[in-house]
This record gives sequence, structure tokens and C-alpha cells, in this order.
Amino acid sequence: MKKKGFTLVELLAVIVLLGILMTLGIPTVMNLVGKNRNKSYIEDAKRLIAQAEYKLRADSLKIDVPDYDDIIVFSFDYLDDGSFSESPNKGKYIPEYSYVAVKIKKGGNLYGVNLVEGYTNNSSDDIDSYLSSDDDFEKIKFKGVKFSTLDQLNSRDYNSRVQVFNITKGDYDKLASGDVESRNDLIRGENTFNENCVSIVDYPKDDD
Repeated sequence: MKKKGFTLVELLAVIVLLGILMTLGIPTVMNLVGKNRNKSYIEDAKRLIAQAEYKLRADSLKIDVPDYDDIIVFSFDYLDDGSFSESPNKGKYIPEYSYVAVKIKKGGNLYGVNLVEGYTNNSSDDIDSYLSSDDDFEKIKFKGVKFSTLDQLNSRDYNSRVQVFNITKGDYDKLASGDVESRNDLIRGENTFNENCVSIVDYPKDDD
């Protein structure tokens, strides 16, 4: 018996069907990838808070804890133990915009975190050199966790804590130069403790 192959119409129908399935499937896959990356930002933010809690206890003799209702800020450089080198989009966390703020309270301290990654479409790009270049800075995308408390990071709506940041070269350069007032203004502006802080004590690096 002579074998019958697919007709041209049948082949075209299969191709069209595959195209429809791919069109429906690709956004779903991309959505899952995006959610996983958001979850990675949240988990890294939680770990950074855990590092601050540990430092506050372990280095209590070195750290000059401020008065009640004031804020102590632990910089990313001070808290980074080397475990934050793999950021979700294969870039790097930006120390000038990544920190943990601790509101000193009698009934228990309040912890908040800001965590920002800089990355490009090419994971092999040197982010540090791009940050220092007027031309290449515009190629950097900034994404991460906007200032959030631990309760907000643990909420069902944790995805809303991840956002894209609009950072200009001028603003970045101010912070990178060590402008304390710019840093404190940033912290006061992003702080969601919803309470005024009298002073901010900064811990930029662990020099020991």
C-alpha cells in the first residue's frame, strides 16, 4: 500500500498551531523568570537585614549605637560577607544605594533595607567602569528592592517592593564622592518607618 504523507495544508496548519503555542508560552515563561528574579531580590534583602542584626549584636562594643528613635545605617560594604556577588540580573549591587537602616527603639529595633542592582543587557560588561563613564552610564539599568521593612518583605505583596530605579549620573556621583548630606537626604526620603529621625549614624566600612 502506498504511504500517504502530509499535505501542504496540513503542514501549514501544524506550523500555525506551533506558532500560536509559542506565542502563548513565551510570555508565561518570561513572567516566571521575572518572578524568580524578584524573589531573589527579596531574599537578598532579607539576608542583608540578617547581617545587620548580627553585626549589631556581635560588634556591639565597636558600634556607637545612637539614642532611641535615631537611625543607624549599615552600608552594603560593611555588611557584605562575599555572598552577594551573584545578583539576580548578573550585574552588581550598587553600594551607594544599598544599605540597612535600623531605627533604635525601646521595644525592639526596626529594620529597613534598600537594595539596588546595576546591570546591562550583557552580563560580561564591567559595571564599575560604566558607572564612572558619562557615556556608558546611560546603558546601566537599575532594579532592586525599594526601602522596605522586614514585615513588607514577608508580606504576600512582596513583589510590589521590587522596582526599577531612575538614577542619574549626577545623583550617583554625589553619593560616590562621599557627600554625607546627599546620603542622609536619600535615606530620609526613602525611609518608610514613618517616623522622624533626629540623627543618622553611618557605618560605611568595616575597617578591622
